[in-house]
Amino acid sequence: MLWMSVMWAAVLGRCWLASGYDLTAEDQDVIVERHNYFRSVVQPTATNMRRVSWDESLARMAAGYVTKCVWEHNPDLKDAGENLYATNGPFSASQAVTGWYLEHLDYSYHNDTCEEDKLCGHYTQVVWSHTTFVGCSTHLCEEVAGLTLSHVTLLVCNYFPPGNYEGVLPYEEGEPCSNCPNDLHCEGNICVDEPPSATEGTTEGPQPGTDGPSIREPCHGDRQEPRRRDRREPHCRDGREPHCRDGREPHCRDGREPHCRDGGECFPLR
Repeated sequence: MLWMSVMWAAVLGRCWLASGYDLTAEDQDVIVERHNYFRSVVQPTATNMRRVSWDESLARMAAGYVTKCVWEHNPDLKDAGENLYATNGPFSASQAVTGWYLEHLDYSYHNDTCEEDKLCGHYTQVVWSHTTFVGCSTHLCEEVAGLTLSHVTLLVCNYFPPGNYEGVLPYEEGEPCSNCPNDLHCEGNICVDEPPSATEGTTEGPQPGTDGPSIREPCHGDRQEPRRRDRREPHCRDGREPHCRDGREPHCRDGREPHCRDGGECFPLR
C-alpha cells in the first residue's frame, strides 16, 4: 500500500479522534531534538542560532486547532508561527520535521528565495534563529476536505517567537555562536542557556491562538503547508487573494506565496 503524506492548505473536513491519540512524550522529545539538530547544521553556518524548547501553551494552542481537521492557516493565530504536516501512513514525528527541513534543498540563503514552484517556509521556520519555543499536537481525521487522503494524522506545530518575516533572513551567517547573547553559551553550534528537558512545560509562549502552511512531496508524498511570511505587505501566490487580519489592503507580488507585515496573518484561498 502506498502511504501518502501532505504539506499544503485546505478547508474544513469531517474528523474523528481515536481515544487518547496525541503526541507521546517520546514524540515531543523527537520534535525538539530534530529541530535543534537541523538548526545546528544549517549551511551557511549561523552566528546566532538559539535552541528551541517544548512549550505547553503552544501545544495547547495547536491542540485547539488540529481537531478541526483544517488544512489551512489558523485564522485566529496571533504572535506565533505554524507548520502543518499530514499523513495517512504510520505517523513519525522525525519524518515530519525532516520533511520540513528538506525544503532547504530548494532554498537559497543568500538570495532568500525559493526555487520556482517550490515552497520553503517550513524550513525557514524550523531554522528561524530567534524562535525559542515549539509546541505541537496531532489528531486523526477521517477525511480532510481539499486532500485526497482518508484516515489522516494531522500534525500542527506552533512557534514562538514566530519566523518568516519579509526581507529578513532566517538567521545571521557567520562563525557558529559568534553572536550569541551574553547570557548564553555555545553548545553544538547553538546558543543555549541551562538545558531544559525537551518535554518540560513552559508558560513563556503565547496563549491560545494559531497560524501557517507549503507544498512539496518528499517521502512517499509527504506534504506541508505553504510558506507564511508575516510582513507588512501581504502578497499572494498565483493571484489568489489573501485575507489579512490587520485590516491592511492586500497586494500581490510576482505570484509568490502569501506574506503579511505588522502582525497580520495571511492565508491563500484554495
